[in-house]
Parts: sequence; C-alpha cells; structure tokens
Amino acid sequence: MENLKESKKPEVCLCCGASTKLHWHRLNKGLVNVLIKFKKQVILKKQNEISISELGLNTTEFCNFQKLRYHALVAKCKDSSGKRIGGHWLLTKRGNQFCKGLIQIPEKVGTFRNIIRKKSMEVVGINDVLKGNDLPYWDKIDEYGFEFFDISDIDEKLWDGTSQSKLDI
Repeated sequence: MENLKESKKPEVCLCCGASTKLHWHRLNKGLVNVLIKFKKQVILKKQNEISISELGLNTTEFCNFQKLRYHALVAKCKDSSGKRIGGHWLLTKRGNQFCKGLIQIPEKVGTFRNIIRKKSMEVVGINDVLKGNDLPYWDKIDEYGFEFFDISDIDEKLWDGTSQSKLDI
C-alpha cells in the first residue's frame, strides 16, 4: 500500500522542491470552438489582429484561449519594435489551414515550464475534434484583404522532432 502512495506523489526538484511534472494539453472541442470564434472575428474585422476581449468569451474559454499557442494555431501580436501588444492575437497560417480542414496536428502536446517537450503521435483534424457537428464553412476565405502570417510563438523545428522550443510568454 505504501508503494502505491509513493507512486502518486508528484516528482519534485531536489534543490527547490518545485514540481517537475510534464503537463499535457489536448486539442479538444472547446478549444477548437474558440479558434472558430477567433477566425470569424478575423474575417469580420478583415484584419488579422484581434483583441481577445472582442470575442465575448466565457470565463473557461478566456482562461484556456492561450493553449491554442501550444498547437501553433494562434500567436501573440507584436508591434514594429518587437514588443508584445497586450491581449492582441493573430491567427497563424497553420491555424487557418487547420480551420479549413487542410492539415492535421498532434492531438496533445506536453509542456514543462513553458517549453514544449513532447507531442503525441496521434494527429487530428478539425473534423476529428468536432466529430462532424457544427463544422464551419469558410466561403472564399482567400479573397479577404488580409493575410494569415506564417509565424508562430514556438520554434517550427519542434514539429519535425528536431528541437525543443521555449514559448514566448
């Protein structure tokens, strides 16, 4: 019985006592629905820079929005000097492709201290996550007068398994 209790204890750093647990973040229906709301706002504004406050998110959606970064679907906006603009986000090229059903991405990513350490081998597309319910239709999206940037807050090398990356927070 004592072995069972010991196995449930989180691993801790011997020096400082901080948790060394890897946190997994799954791309779920709630996150994808928030991504769809975000893309709809980008289309309505005809600008790929949105303040998260404009989305009308509930508390759960608001608190989990940043997890879309772990999957490189959204990124924080920066001004011309490279300084982050608080609360402003953009839809990445990868995020747009995912919304349109053109790509699949890892279902889960594992983070430790804001660094992506692992990704699942299982991949999902928007159809897999929403399971055919309420799939959005993006009519002639490429005709809008804005651009989906091919950037990310995380190192793209991570996705081919060649490196680990620290997120820009």
